Amino acid sequence: SETSETNDRLSTKVSESIKVLKVSGQSLNDLVLEASIGGLHAPSMRALLEIGKASCGFNNMTADESQRVRKAVETLLTSGMSIGIPALKGSGEGGQVSANLMLELLPASGGPIALEKYLRSSGQLVVTGNLLNPGQINMALSTGYAEKIPDGVKAAYNYQDGLLKISDKTLDAGLVKTVLAQ
Repeated sequence: SETSETNDRLSTKVSESIKVLKVSGQSLNDLVLEASIGGLHAPSMRALLEIGKASCGFNNMTADESQRVRKAVETLLTSGMSIGIPALKGSGEGGQVSANLMLELLPASGGPIALEKYLRSSGQLVVTGNLLNPGQINMALSTGYAEKIPDGVKAAYNYQDGLLKISDKTLDAGLVKTVLAQ
């Protein structure tokens, strides 16, 4: 793993690998997972770590510490950051799988925390070869949320500016926006 700080922003990247993973009778080999967090407000993270340690995991906070935690969390959520899995890759007998998932919280321009306004997210899953049987492929395609690609199946989504797209189909994101607004 590697962590860096630039201009009061913390970024970290962790890579893990698994030689063999057996799931539901399927064996996946050489799995590689990369996770990342970028753009965290470093002073707020330091304040949270300090208060968490001093208050036994936030269980015994003073009124001042409680106020400092609220301010640090507010700053984290309004100053922008990204978190996700930029890469997940592996192979199995006769095929490969790759995926990614990213969440981005854009910097807010003042005012209250408004996740529904500043959150963006995207991801995709690609399975090629014979990792899925014909029944599984047909089921994925019949939902309308996956598409056939050469030698496999792909599903993707994108949420931005209150608009949710799954494999290029625009969906009503009202429920997503309602949940994020709470």
